[in-house]
Amino acid sequence: MLVYSLLDDNISGELFKCFLLYCLKNSTYFSVTISEEDKSIVELKDYMYKSFETYSWYCYETYETPLAIMLYRSTPSLLGGLVKYFDCLFPTYTKGVEDLCFFKNNKIMFGSVTHERIAQMVLSSETDIKDYEKFATWKETVLSARDYVFYPDLEKLT
Repeated sequence: MLVYSLLDDNISGELFKCFLLYCLKNSTYFSVTISEEDKSIVELKDYMYKSFETYSWYCYETYETPLAIMLYRSTPSLLGGLVKYFDCLFPTYTKGVEDLCFFKNNKIMFGSVTHERIAQMVLSSETDIKDYEKFATWKETVLSARDYVFYPDLEKLT
């Protein structure tokens, strides 16, 4: 597994829409964290796979209040619904929806923590990063064994 961290401050505008579309085409699932109580994303409801609470998700851990995670099946037709909540990767105002992550089968392929402005690609081959370099600048990152604890595995949820 190769990890690449986002070096740019953000991905926005048309590049961000293209990035989302590319991820929706190449992933099996995506997740968001709901930060407002009783928030629902009506535009995506038909693609809901699972919702759950957890104290640990991609690069984020809480001790008192669990994170509310919504997991959806990926399809390019959801681009319009997603851009209603994300006009860029790290929106200033989140509309109660944050931390976009994409999964290929059960393994994370992209993760973000909105309020920390963290984003990483998790790829299986060095050549795969070239597909994402058209959207932003990425740098290979070496992770410690402890870092991997904060990488969700959907296999454990089924």
